Amino acid sequence: MSKKEIGRKGRTLLEPDVRTFTEIGGSPVPGFTLRQVLRGHTNPIGRFAWSPDGAYLASPSADNSIRIWDARTGACVRILLGHAAEVTAVAWSPDGQRLASASLDKNIRLWDISSGIHMHTLRGHTDWIRGIAWSPDGQRLASSSDDKTIRLWDVNTRESLDTLEGHGDWVSSVTWSPDGRQLASSSRDNSIRLWSAASGENVRTLKEHTDWSFMVAWSPEGRRLASASADKTVRLWDPATGKVLHILEGHSEAVNSVAFSANGRWLASRSRENTIRLWRCDTWECVAVLEERASDKWLPTLTFHPQLPILASLGEDDTIIRIWEMDEAILLGQVQENVHYTTAKLVLVGDSGVGKTGLGWRLAHDEFKEHASTHGQQFWPIQKLGLKRKDGTDCEAVLWDLAGQHVYRQIHSIFLENVAAALILFDPSNRQEPLKGVQFWLEQLKGKGQLPPAVLVGARVDRGAPAVSQQELDQFCQRYGIRGGYISTSALKGDGLNALLEILKSQIPWDDMTATVTTLTFKRIKDYVLTLKEKPDRKGVLVTPLALREELQAVDKSWHFSDAEMMTAVGHLETHGYVAVLRSSAGEQYILLTPELLVTLASSIVLLADKHPRELGAVSETQVLYGKYPFDELAGLSMAESHILLEAAILRFLEHNICYRETLNDETLLIFPGLIKQKRPLQDDLPSTDDISYIVRGRVENLYASLAVLLGYTPSFTRINQWQNQAQYEMGEDEICGFRMIEDHEGEIELVLYYGEQMPASGRAKFQELFEQFLYQRDVEVTRFPPVICENGHRQSRTTVIERVREHKPFMFCDDCGYKVVLPDFDKPQGIGVGASPWLQREEAAAHLRSAYEVQLTKVKAYRRDWAVPRCYISHLPEQAAWVEELIHDLRDAGVYVVDRAGQVQPNDFVIVVEDLTYKGETSPSLAADTDLIRSRVDKRQLISVKPAGQPRAHEFENCMPGDFCDETHYPVGLFDLVLKLYSIPLTHVGFAPLRQALHVQWEQTLP
Repeated sequence: MSKKEIGRKGRTLLEPDVRTFTEIGGSPVPGFTLRQVLRGHTNPIGRFAWSPDGAYLASPSADNSIRIWDARTGACVRILLGHAAEVTAVAWSPDGQRLASASLDKNIRLWDISSGIHMHTLRGHTDWIRGIAWSPDGQRLASSSDDKTIRLWDVNTRESLDTLEGHGDWVSSVTWSPDGRQLASSSRDNSIRLWSAASGENVRTLKEHTDWSFMVAWSPEGRRLASASADKTVRLWDPATGKVLHILEGHSEAVNSVAFSANGRWLASRSRENTIRLWRCDTWECVAVLEERASDKWLPTLTFHPQLPILASLGEDDTIIRIWEMDEAILLGQVQENVHYTTAKLVLVGDSGVGKTGLGWRLAHDEFKEHASTHGQQFWPIQKLGLKRKDGTDCEAVLWDLAGQHVYRQIHSIFLENVAAALILFDPSNRQEPLKGVQFWLEQLKGKGQLPPAVLVGARVDRGAPAVSQQELDQFCQRYGIRGGYISTSALKGDGLNALLEILKSQIPWDDMTATVTTLTFKRIKDYVLTLKEKPDRKGVLVTPLALREELQAVDKSWHFSDAEMMTAVGHLETHGYVAVLRSSAGEQYILLTPELLVTLASSIVLLADKHPRELGAVSETQVLYGKYPFDELAGLSMAESHILLEAAILRFLEHNICYRETLNDETLLIFPGLIKQKRPLQDDLPSTDDISYIVRGRVENLYASLAVLLGYTPSFTRINQWQNQAQYEMGEDEICGFRMIEDHEGEIELVLYYGEQMPASGRAKFQELFEQFLYQRDVEVTRFPPVICENGHRQSRTTVIERVREHKPFMFCDDCGYKVVLPDFDKPQGIGVGASPWLQREEAAAHLRSAYEVQLTKVKAYRRDWAVPRCYISHLPEQAAWVEELIHDLRDAGVYVVDRAGQVQPNDFVIVVEDLTYKGETSPSLAADTDLIRSRVDKRQLISVKPAGQPRAHEFENCMPGDFCDETHYPVGLFDLVLKLYSIPLTHVGFAPLRQALHVQWEQTLP
């Protein structure tokens, strides 16, 4: 096949399509001329590519073929066949002589373009291949797969050179930097990773997207990286620092593709909303929007010509390719309705009673108001800190006031992300502990990174003389990196407030903050919602999308916008904390105008759990869901609003693994491990041995609770006991293990693993491996202290070892024999997961699946809160008793009443039959005692057959039925479907079908 130059002379770069854009179903867009339409594929097209000289296009398709097109004439010059499944992506070699193709058949094929001959097949991936890229030097290929890996291949020897591991989910795309030194990959785990092409090392992980990262693209000079995400945004990154440079808003559905033009002037993005947006790379303004009907595939792409201002895109449900010539002069002259803004999140933290709310109110409203101790949280815009940046970006500051009581800390630690600056308050007149709580909040703000810009604020100085000198406070700020220094204030008299505002202005890194480019429509919706929040005559705290649309339309009847645009704008408001989008248990969507109310309500629930009469740190889930507790936050709200807020609060707890369910004496409790005050009974003092300990600093609130909950969700370890700061598990009979927490320093905890005498070494290794897998994923700094033993076999005191390390002493003397013990260099691991064993991956995935099930279960119980308790009887064989006992426990946690004996079965009760090998349907010799009962339920559709865990098997979601416990990893999925059946909720219910599918998709990740 000969190579042809395209459009070297004259204005016409390609032969034009004889039809106008209007005739093919689109609308004219100034600056774009349709030059060609490529037709021939019978199924959606995947990631297609231009040849290096721009003469040809190669298109992979779900019809299992690859087509080579002459871009000038639009003719298909060759069809490549051979893949056994959908072809997802293609990549040309830099010399244009070869083509690589990736497929869902798990293979990569190399083709000779001139002859169309299949040259080689590269095998190694164990799951579908989504992306493929040729290195700039033409010597290597990179491929990304659903097996969570990226493989590097030598195209000459056809050998796999390296396997890059680290992503926690499907790797959806991979691309080389223009200089060939790095690769960038995107994944369904929401992250983007940068890799060294030479060593395979993961050099940087970018985690700003809040949903699936579909695709990444390098700018031509390699100094920027663009990413497309299901969170409906495009982000621009500095790959050298990992900093987000810009966030582009405008799409109202998932963005699945991005591409830079060859000259670096343009960025194109494609979305499932059937649009393509063109952005200027100098101002990041959106200058044009093309309408193209897209399929529901997420693999398709768009791509620029390698030399010329020509864009190729997909249309007609991704079955054709359109080639557009761009008039850059016209496009540069177009002005779209765009707004640039950034928001600084300021947090006001400190222990209770130091005057945070009074100070925050004075800063926001310029007046003094007496406040009781903050319960929950609240926030206010600080108008005096707003400004317009030199680049035209509107800068706004919002101050968050977080309650300081110890019981609320585990709630508010969730909100310490993306802090631009912090005010850390304390009572300088407190002579006993003047800086009480300050170090805790410093560690919480820092996490395992750097402390954000902060100011140490002495509040209420009008109430007494300070107990700490200015010199001591200055030294304290210098020691802990508090850049804003110390300032004393009085909200009552106004002392120090102007100076504090000036310090804040200098501390907020406005010039370094990411600018978001949004549409004027989004900005108008945002401004109206913020106004609606402040309306004094507003009734209720929830508004439906339909009601919001009606109110917006009433403001301007000529204003046209889609529901998707409106809810996308609301979603961006939610990102900044202005509103919260909630769903009722039936699936209806609501916008909570006062999100701080939800946090305050959650804090009240925590406070109630902290006062449990038996010191269990628990509340009754049923009583909460039914609105039986008289929470002040719900006063004046309708019953419907109260129920939605209560359900949402429980969901927040379970989503963050702050609590777990446990049924005691027919009452299902939400137990908060961090609030349990019951001490371990002396008679339960099982002989055990302490093992490794971990000193943990940073965001340690909720860490103990999360570890305790997640370990109890794993298949291998069963939670059997929970006491104050101690969780105990069992692997096999009498094989005991656990961990406990010690708090000796503000903002720091020690976690100690221990084992019973009968726990084998292999079990200890597994528990430690799993414990560390969960621990190192948190935003904390960890120092691990293995046991230290002298040469005579004496174990050294753990506390003494830690003290010596703190004092930077390299040795100690044994208390038993006096022998000198040289201390090792204790490691500070920052994360694991790369190269994790298949067992560990399955255990972790199973724990997160169980956690997701517990969240979804809340929605079931809330949806049927007004129905009678469902009842069932379980017919099973004696040898199935252990498995059935676990099932009964989980059904009771789900609010199902399980009848003990067949004679107690009532006419409307369900009968569950646990199948065995002899089960034939209605009757079974092994279940003779229950035969009549089983037969009586067949016609009434009250008979449910379940299959206990057996051999693992994969199956499609459409074939997943209630009671399908095909293996232990599938247990939460089968359990959820069974619970829906018992609650008489159709599996196709609009509110629950997506939850079922989400669980099933998550289960697939646990499969080997």
